[in-house]
Parts: sequence; structure tokens; C-alpha cells
Amino acid sequence: IVAEKGREILNIGLDWVKIQGYEIINADTDSISFAKQDQAAWSEDELKTIISTLNSLYPDMINWDVEGLFLKMLVLKSKNYATLS
Repeated sequence: IVAEKGREILNIGLDWVKIQGYEIINADTDSISFAKQDQAAWSEDELKTIISTLNSLYPDMINWDVEGLFLKMLVLKSKNYATLS
């Protein structure tokens, strides 16, 4: 049941990212990495809006947060990636 609920939580976020037209770079059990289609940088206001909107899709105890902004991300395989800040 825990894995099933985790997939449900992740899929809600993934569906939202896709609807927004963002490019999904990587998704894991507890994170989604995505970028604008043109690879432009995010503004602080955009990040606040994204987090607020994503969190509004979930119950109060489930919260997404920005864990970092990266210039580049290389995904080698599941749970194996490198980032450049």
C-alpha cells in the first residue's frame, strides 16, 4: 500500500508537470526534476507559483519543495545522476 500511495503522489505531480508543458528530466520516488522547454532559468516568482500550485493538489501533510536549481543534469540510470549548479 505504501508503494502504491507513493506512485499515486508522484503521478499527480508528473501529470501536472506534463500539462504545464515542462520537460521532465528525471523522476524518482520522492522527486521530479523538470525544465522549461526552452531551458530558460526559473524566476523566484515562478518557483513560488510552481510549489504553491503543486502543493495545492495534495493533502496538507504532503509538500513539494525546491531542492536546488541546476544548470545541467546528467541522468545515467535510476538513482544515479550528476548535477551542475
